[in-house]
Amino acid sequence: MGARNHQSDNRTTSTESRRGPKRRLLAIGLAVLVLGLGLVKLAPWSVLSAHNQPTEEQPEAEPELLDERFNLLVMGVDKRPDDVGRTDTLMVVSVNKTDAPRILSIPRDTRVQIPGRKGFTKINHAYVYGGPELTVNTVSEFLGIKIDGYVVVKLASCPDIIDAIGGVDIDVEKRMHYVDKEQGLTIDLQPGEQHLTGEQAMQYVRYRDSLGDEGRVQRQLKFVKALGQSAMSASNVLRLPSIIRTCYAGVDTNIGLSEALRIAATAMKTYDLGMNTNMLPGEGEYIDRVSYFVPNLEAMYELVATNFFSDNERQQYLSKIPELLRRYKV
Repeated sequence: MGARNHQSDNRTTSTESRRGPKRRLLAIGLAVLVLGLGLVKLAPWSVLSAHNQPTEEQPEAEPELLDERFNLLVMGVDKRPDDVGRTDTLMVVSVNKTDAPRILSIPRDTRVQIPGRKGFTKINHAYVYGGPELTVNTVSEFLGIKIDGYVVVKLASCPDIIDAIGGVDIDVEKRMHYVDKEQGLTIDLQPGEQHLTGEQAMQYVRYRDSLGDEGRVQRQLKFVKALGQSAMSASNVLRLPSIIRTCYAGVDTNIGLSEALRIAATAMKTYDLGMNTNMLPGEGEYIDRVSYFVPNLEAMYELVATNFFSDNERQQYLSKIPELLRRYKV
């Protein structure tokens, strides 16, 4: 498989999120859902707020914004009856109050070293060995950045979450048909622009073609943007309590309520700037008869330096790159 360049899409998605308390609540809650696909653990606050209008004696308080960049690791976990599951999706979502939200998607077969383990293996094995905490440490050491929190999304819950916000509009780029009897997976989608249910949307993001993980990651990023557009629709205002109840059971996070609200408010503040999405640069390769995604380390660290650090911080990160290259080069 040949190397393919990462892609960046800075298209702006406009929202109508500042028309009254319910609309603001929706925008904040769903911005978090879109950007983190799971910070809806702030559901108790949201449900209460949805039923309590501010009065003149109790003016509506604007949530505080983050003072510094917050890097969130989003893990989509395919849990099976006989094991703890593996991360089928890995995304670093970075939010601050001055830039567009940034998403870096990491293919699940990325070849890395896992802290405490010998040799190289696939990055999705970190969840098997040590759950979300070890996955966070692995990604943090690999990219050379601080991960401030995580969200784990159970993939089995995703169809219900997508249906709760009314499905998504996707331009399916080609005929997609695949049957895996062992996994009980059937994918059957026609090409063209169409409205997908939760089940159909999961078929779209799980489809594998000749591009392997790279193709799947690009479709996942495309799906996240479509989910954002659907989530921000005005029709979801009245469905907010139902949406939150549906999402609540499908996620886990180590982020506290107050911090989650600040992340949400910051993401909403910068959402109109667009969403900067990238995939880890690299290529597929067989090593010892095992299929890996081998990252282009030089391009990867350049991408991280550009997207995850301010001008003042970037030089310090660049000075770390030689050591990172020595550690992770095969």
